[in-house]
Amino acid sequence: MTTASWDREAELAVHAVTTAARLLGDRPDPAAVATKESKRDVVTAVDTRIERHIAQQLEPLGHALLGEETAPDHTFDGRPTWVVDPIDGTANWLAGLDWFAISLALRVGDAWPVGVVLLPARSELYFAWRGGAYFAGRHLRPPADLPLGASLLAVSFSGAARDPARRATEFAAFGALNDASRGALRLGSTAANVAAVTRGSLGVAYGFDAGLWDVAGGLAVAQALGLSTRLVHRPANRCDFVIGTPDAAADVHRRLVDLGLWEDA
Repeated sequence: MTTASWDREAELAVHAVTTAARLLGDRPDPAAVATKESKRDVVTAVDTRIERHIAQQLEPLGHALLGEETAPDHTFDGRPTWVVDPIDGTANWLAGLDWFAISLALRVGDAWPVGVVLLPARSELYFAWRGGAYFAGRHLRPPADLPLGASLLAVSFSGAARDPARRATEFAAFGALNDASRGALRLGSTAANVAAVTRGSLGVAYGFDAGLWDVAGGLAVAQALGLSTRLVHRPANRCDFVIGTPDAAADVHRRLVDLGLWEDA
């Protein structure tokens, strides 16, 4: 099957995400929203509304759907499956920060032929289609392959409730990578972090026990660019990931292995 066979999917994916952004509206009172696994893992009615809108837009295609809010326990069964994060970085959005994203990708077997990441507050649209990567409607080119010492990094930590024993090691790795690079950042949106890697603003985005929906859209764009994309699947549609330019990503991966934070599948 050629990449061109996913043209309809790509068209509807971009439409679904860009129209979903109109549903953001006014931010609710941060004190009045529900939390899930931690104080920073929040969900609002807007998250659910956006996810349902995207699902409705994609419904004519007949594919399965894994959505953070409405179908997080979906089991991949060989069918093409949409992976949706309605607002990745909800805590940032609630606080009035612009570093949050709507993310959508199509998984077909082990491939990701379509992916979309929109940072609504920054009017930044990234997407993967026909084996190419795009930003602001123009072809993206692979960013410079800089060493770790010349790269900025961004991390997504695991939730304390899931694996508290690893937390201290994750924080220690963060400090070590900060000292070995131009800086290690914790920005609050995995999808936005990976998008920034594809544009060359960050050298590497890495994280532990992230939702597959957090990573999927940016992963599709990164793979279309030929960037290094290491992914280890965990139970319950979670994953560890290192995505970046080849040299810096290999260095980060090696250091995480040495610290016992990474086991290749």
